[in-house]
Amino acid sequence: MANLALFDTYKDTPENTAHILAVARNRLGDPNLISLLRLEDLNEAPKGSPFEITYPASNTADIFWDLTGTGFELSAVYIFGGSNGANLYKVTDAAQMISGSAIIHPPVTGRSAQFAGISHTLFLGVAVPEPSSVVFLALGAAGALLAWRLRRR
Repeated sequence: MANLALFDTYKDTPENTAHILAVARNRLGDPNLISLLRLEDLNEAPKGSPFEITYPASNTADIFWDLTGTGFELSAVYIFGGSNGANLYKVTDAAQMISGSAIIHPPVTGRSAQFAGISHTLFLGVAVPEPSSVVFLALGAAGALLAWRLRRR
């Protein structure tokens, strides 16, 4: 299982993706955070998706991801429970931002000590440069530095 830790619990939060992203970007301190996938209720991830989700119960999600070769890393998972708010789980092991698995729950509802039923789940991540892009960027910078040094002579 991944090193996914409960980072924050939201109460009385709007459920639209734009608001969720704004709050998560602020709380996680990452302005580049995007929604990689949003699933409503207990829906499965689309076929061919780098994400897989199963529901052993209506208030528990087993999640799996393999973002190898997609150009993205998973930063966090947001799971909303009915009208009871949401939990934000953060990936705490950089090695598992590409591939991993975890068990997540929405917040506990009222005094019942039971997790709320899942109403939607968002996988939140960031784009990462492809290694070849980094190489070309470094080569370009080296070329510009060389041209500058030659002009100074």
